[in-house]
Amino acid sequence: MLFIVITAASLLWVIAGRTRLRYAEACTAGKNGPGTAAPRLTYGRWLSARLKALAGREAWKKIWAAFAAWTAARYPGWTKWIFAAFGASLAYLAVTGIFYAVFIPRGMFGFPLLGHMAFGGLFAASLAALLLWRARAYAPGRGGAGAFAGSAGPVFKKMSKDAFRAALFWAMAVFGFVLITTALGSMLPLFTFDAQRAFIDIHRYAALGIVLCAIVFADLAFIPPPKA
Repeated sequence: MLFIVITAASLLWVIAGRTRLRYAEACTAGKNGPGTAAPRLTYGRWLSARLKALAGREAWKKIWAAFAAWTAARYPGWTKWIFAAFGASLAYLAVTGIFYAVFIPRGMFGFPLLGHMAFGGLFAASLAALLLWRARAYAPGRGGAGAFAGSAGPVFKKMSKDAFRAALFWAMAVFGFVLITTALGSMLPLFTFDAQRAFIDIHRYAALGIVLCAIVFADLAFIPPPKA
């Protein structure tokens, strides 16, 4: 029950926090950009208009264009399959893992469990390849200068966008390592039953952590900036 409450609260907090920060960016753009003459929308009206826009085909074209440009610059040629494998495995593991942890008291079983194990292997391999290919780009000191309080929030307001993305990248790497080791530990006959139950709990919270980081990372990288 505690995990369900924490999952719901943290997902709501991250999504609501990102939309509030996007709203703040839109207000700043309205004051300093071409939309200065337009009346400032309240948060509720802005959010409603934003959701309606995201439901349209044009918005998804822009998101896809941003995604394609981002991946082409960072994963050229065959390396795009590294990112594709990581993204697909993470999506399947997140959906099945969190759904069964929240809505099915019995836990995961049957074909979804087999798929979870198979995609877990793909996740481990693609995460290792991802770290080999992209770790240097997120090394300490590689980020650009300039704070971005509107995008990072009050805790990280003095960080640059590149530094914040790097922090998210390494956080996902750490959570991914925890996911892999706890999954292996819960299946090996080297630990007691209580230890394996603890591994499962840690596994769930690490999964939630990597999902939250992925949401923020995707929002920064792929979602076009809002307009006033």
